[in-house]
Amino acid sequence: PEPEPEGISRALALQLQKEEVVLSSLPEDDSVPKRKGGRWSWCVGLVGKPSAGKSTYFNAVAGSELAKVGATPFTTIDPNVYCATVAVDGPVVDGTVVRCPVSITIKDVAGLVPGACDGRGKGNRFLNDLCDADVLVHIIDGSGKSDEQGVRDEQGGHDIVNDVQWIHAELQRWILDNLRAKWQTVQRKPEHLYDMLTGYQAQRWLTHEALRIAGVLDGGDLATSLPTWSDETLSKVVDHFLAVRFPTVLAANKCDDEAAAANVAKLQEVLGSQGELGDGAVRAVVPLSARLECELQRLAASGVIG
Repeated sequence: PEPEPEGISRALALQLQKEEVVLSSLPEDDSVPKRKGGRWSWCVGLVGKPSAGKSTYFNAVAGSELAKVGATPFTTIDPNVYCATVAVDGPVVDGTVVRCPVSITIKDVAGLVPGACDGRGKGNRFLNDLCDADVLVHIIDGSGKSDEQGVRDEQGGHDIVNDVQWIHAELQRWILDNLRAKWQTVQRKPEHLYDMLTGYQAQRWLTHEALRIAGVLDGGDLATSLPTWSDETLSKVVDHFLAVRFPTVLAANKCDDEAAAANVAKLQEVLGSQGELGDGAVRAVVPLSARLECELQRLAASGVIG
């Protein structure tokens, strides 16, 4: 197995932990959808605004220059994909945790801009590219020296907390708008909600867990509660669905810039004070520099460093 890249291993650990918590909380009766089978392969989606360094991070993870890197927005159009094998903690045998190899796919999609769900930038096609991701690594420009469109601004001062918030809003609308478009049908047949959310590759047990956390099952009876939902309730359900379907690690990139330390500190403070930005999906912040990681790999490959 290859070494676990920074950020990726943290994201997988969070998802594995989340699934264990979810599964251990499910009641032992036939009214709750059950998870079927084990997992030996995972997909990590890289998301963020243009020019945040997603492709550089992708190259650092892959250990080679597979993705085109540029200083202009939308350098990436079609997703970059890399597959590897990493070791994760498995079962405990005779008091020892066994490390198990699992297949990991890393998927770098094009940058998102505010209004992507309305067709801005490259539209929501790239949101759909994330459907097969089990976890997300949100690549942020920790230096604060690029705006929401990914345009470089050496003056800096851009609020990286805002980047986290509006990208979450785009992810929410990606799902919410689809549900709203067919809501009359769902109200007539509430069980259809499960079917719609399988379009985001969510198993029924996972959707059920999101509904349980949102507190909308009315004693387990979705058919009774759903027709009474307000739009606010539906938004809350989507928030909780995002939290369990796409747990997210924030990778604060470009932390070799002197402005990054204050920006990351502010982000961590907001995460703590607002209860993980209020949605529960974001559960860790990892400061890093993908550019320096690539440079270190190049120096190691040339024998300059060990």
